[in-house]
Amino acid sequence: MDGQYMETTPQYGDNNKGWEKGKEYEEWVKFKYSQVYNGGLRKRELNFFTTEHGQLTGETQEGIEIKFDDKIYTYCFSGRIYIETDEKKFKENSTYARSGIYRQDNTKLYLVGDYTIWFLFSKKYLIWLDELDPPFLYRVKTPTSIGFCIPLENAKRICLDYKEINS
Repeated sequence: MDGQYMETTPQYGDNNKGWEKGKEYEEWVKFKYSQVYNGGLRKRELNFFTTEHGQLTGETQEGIEIKFDDKIYTYCFSGRIYIETDEKKFKENSTYARSGIYRQDNTKLYLVGDYTIWFLFSKKYLIWLDELDPPFLYRVKTPTSIGFCIPLENAKRICLDYKEINS
């Protein structure tokens, strides 16, 4: 199985800033989401779980998981979005645990992107895609994460929706 993945060691150190960047992105998405999707009669907004128990239930009450991908245009992921399937908290840990699209919670939709573009996928579709393993998927294994990348042009065709953001 390890032979299927391109082993990568990111050439940056975030000093545990990833969580903070993710939270900042969630707040930005919350603001933009209501702007982007409130064109009809139904008001659409995101309501984040804030308690520890709520966070175990999922990220938002609406069942949307939000992932900040700040490497869409950098490093080995250039021109691709990353979808996580397994993780470990510390690289010294011996095993990975199922996470990302395989996390068992209320997530139905998966929003992934950065401050210039986001993609909205069905979580079930991403799991199906992972199992199907089409040739355009790019498998990645880092010291703390396993997943796959989807080229942006493919992602635009297979997602439920995508938005290019002009901030």
